[in-house]
Amino acid sequence: MLIPQEALNSVKCNLCDKFLSYFPIYTCEKNLPICGRCSAILNDTNFRRATLFEQVAQYLKFPCIYHTAGCVENLFPDEVPNHEENCPYKIIACSQECMWQGSVNELLEHFEDTHPNAILRNSEFEISFLNSYDTYSLVVYEDELFSFKRKFDITENVLKCSVFCYKMLDPVTKYNYKIVVQNGTGTESVEFAPKSADTFLEENVTEISVENIRDRLKDPSVIIGTIQIFDQKEVSSLKKKLNPDINFEMLAELECPVCLHYIIPPIFQCVTGHSICGTCKEQITQCPLCQQDIKNTQNFTLEKMAFLLTYPCMNSENGCDFADKPGKLKQHQKYCLYGTHHCPLKDYESCKWKGSAKNIYRHIQDVHHDNMLEVDTVRLFLDGAYFQQEENTCYIMKYAEAIFKLHYRYYRECFYWAMQLIGPPEEAKNYKFEIDICDNNNNSRRLFLRNFCSSLKEKDDSFTDPDQYVFLTLNQIRSFLSEMLTFTVRIVK
Repeated sequence: MLIPQEALNSVKCNLCDKFLSYFPIYTCEKNLPICGRCSAILNDTNFRRATLFEQVAQYLKFPCIYHTAGCVENLFPDEVPNHEENCPYKIIACSQECMWQGSVNELLEHFEDTHPNAILRNSEFEISFLNSYDTYSLVVYEDELFSFKRKFDITENVLKCSVFCYKMLDPVTKYNYKIVVQNGTGTESVEFAPKSADTFLEENVTEISVENIRDRLKDPSVIIGTIQIFDQKEVSSLKKKLNPDINFEMLAELECPVCLHYIIPPIFQCVTGHSICGTCKEQITQCPLCQQDIKNTQNFTLEKMAFLLTYPCMNSENGCDFADKPGKLKQHQKYCLYGTHHCPLKDYESCKWKGSAKNIYRHIQDVHHDNMLEVDTVRLFLDGAYFQQEENTCYIMKYAEAIFKLHYRYYRECFYWAMQLIGPPEEAKNYKFEIDICDNNNNSRRLFLRNFCSSLKEKDDSFTDPDQYVFLTLNQIRSFLSEMLTFTVRIVK
């Protein structure tokens, strides 16, 4: 259902004046609405989540915020973040510090008219280490546009390169880039590992050390860099050639005709004999190839053969190179870093965000900052009614590069804690968590609990296995309490 034209002005953010189509939506004391695009900058506790508005608005279609620039898309709120990031009519600023603003579709023409020297025509650039600089160039690859950033800090003696795809033509295809540097004569060269061209984030930066590169190129007077861009399907094709354990010809016979993924047991079939995966079988009743009925018939012989094969991860097109037998593959794909994941706080905050594992922590920072445990101490205020009700809270914390989910629960005069790794379940046993209860009455006493971290679970399943959580009764902890419950949290490996 589209929002009526006459109602559009009444559903705009009080800060940015854009449509309230980007969740979460908040309201202040004066009942003025703030959209999710601006909510990251809010630090006033007087702002409250507009849950009633969200419950209604989730079924309405909003115009794209770039409709005045020419976009004609109408979107449900859960479609808005991805579309706004990739909309070809998105208004962007020129990277060359001029005053121009316009859509991605106009960017190349602007560069050709105003900054022709900033376009890398042949993907080559000269590398200088004489002075610090921060520069951007425009790269064209198969009619797609990329911004190429190069930043050199002479105090660090490191050149940092990164690439961002504007996704003017295709918002779906993912691109990688690779930097190759060589001396002026081309007799010596160094090739750096491919990185993602999705964002300018630190994980996608190629770092070139001055000392290292001069040594490897034998101290040249001229250094030339080349940027190579390719879509990740090309990477996947290369991996197919390099992994001798995978029989792709055999797996091609196990391709599901609905989702087009390789079928992992259980394998079902229609009455004619066409195979279909278990996930798609639950969604359709007729075979897409012959239109015959699909019932509960399993092909046990084919399943036995499938268990002998090595499968690539279903996220291989996104860069994952994991491959294994069906049993281990299923477990891996559930937590694959290259797959799509739900927000780890969805059971607590009703968040509908989905994204890759590498973007989870940034999502928590942007949307659920109050749930981030950036210090190791938690203080909970205990009012008179606290012990008469159930309390459930969740925190996200980071240890090294791993992300963890801490469940806290008070229920029937017991305090519970469970720590779960947001990542491969087989790695959870490598970590332990510690809960240290602080004595708020200054009696120099201590209550200390330790247990292994567990794999990620839903909220309702977090306290079903006694081996995967720790707890204390109210009687055990009462003398430690004042108006606060204070405890510290640590993760050790």
